Amino acid sequence: MNVQQTLNVVDDYPPVCCEQIDCEYIKNDEFLVKRIPMYSKEISIGDVIFTELINDERVFVKVKNHCGNSTMRIIFYNDKIHEVDRVVNQLSEKGVIYEKYSEKFVALNIPKIVNIIKIFDYLDLISKNDIDDFGIEFITVPENSVLVNKELREAKIPQIDAAIQTGRAFGMMSMDMSIANLYNEGKITKETALAYAVNPEGITKYFKW
Repeated sequence: MNVQQTLNVVDDYPPVCCEQIDCEYIKNDEFLVKRIPMYSKEISIGDVIFTELINDERVFVKVKNHCGNSTMRIIFYNDKIHEVDRVVNQLSEKGVIYEKYSEKFVALNIPKIVNIIKIFDYLDLISKNDIDDFGIEFITVPENSVLVNKELREAKIPQIDAAIQTGRAFGMMSMDMSIANLYNEGKITKETALAYAVNPEGITKYFKW
C-alpha cells in the first residue's frame, strides 16, 4: 500500500511535491516502510510510521520508530553507465541495498549493521580517484550526530569531514561551509573567507560567485 508524503520543495528541488511511499499495514494508523524512498528525508526501509486518512488517501504524519537504517541517493552526471553499475555493485558487496530509479539515479539503504564510515570512505575514494561527476545526498541518517561524536573521540579526522559533507541535508556544517555561507551572504569578503578557511583551496567550491 502507498502512503503519500508531502515534500519540501526548495529552488525547484525535488522536482515533485509529494512521494508515494511503499508500505505494509501493521495496525490502526501504523505502517512499515518497505521500499527505499526516492526523495523523502525522514524515512528509511524498516521504519514504522504514523499516518492519517485524508480524503480516502493515506498520508504520512511522522516516524514512530526509526529502525536505525540510513538512506542516501547518488546522482551520476556523466554518461559512463558502466561506472554506475560498478559503484552500486561494490556498494552491494559492502552490505548496501540499492534501487535504481533510472540509469543515473540510485537510492541506497545502508542497514544499521553496516559500518557507515566504510561507506563514506569508499565514496570519498572513488570521488577522488575514479569518478568526479556524481553527487551524493543523505536522506535519512538517524545516528549522524552520534557518528560524528564517535569519530571525534577516536580522532578520525578524515571520516569526520566525510560525515559532515554527506550529512549536509541534515544541517551538519563544517567550518569552511560556515565561512562560505558568510561570504555568499555578503557578510565577509572573499579575502577574509580564504584567510580563515581550514582548506583555502577547497572552500571555493562552496562559493556562489
